Amino acid sequence: MHRQKNGFTLLEIMIAVAIIALLATLAVPAFINARAKSMQNSCYNNLRLIDDAKDQYALTHSNNPPTALTDLVGTGAYLKNTPVCQAGGDYLINATGTKPSCSVHGTVP
Repeated sequence: MHRQKNGFTLLEIMIAVAIIALLATLAVPAFINARAKSMQNSCYNNLRLIDDAKDQYALTHSNNPPTALTDLVGTGAYLKNTPVCQAGGDYLINATGTKPSCSVHGTVP
């Protein structure tokens, strides 16, 4: 009687699991870094939009800067919606002539 092989041996399964674990170990940090970089780029884009809206506000209000971010947001205003930092930071408009900043990411480089 000849015995027929119907599956994988324990050694083959252990090798496959080890390879998958090695690939996951390499991939997870790359995904985390990509997510952090994406959040930072989103924040910088919001800061650029706020800076442009701040300049437009000052031009239409006799060079008076906005006092708060809410001055720039609304129907018919300079921004449709209030920008939100995906990392949970708060946006600061800052004085005229200076760039707006985020409490997490700082200013746009």
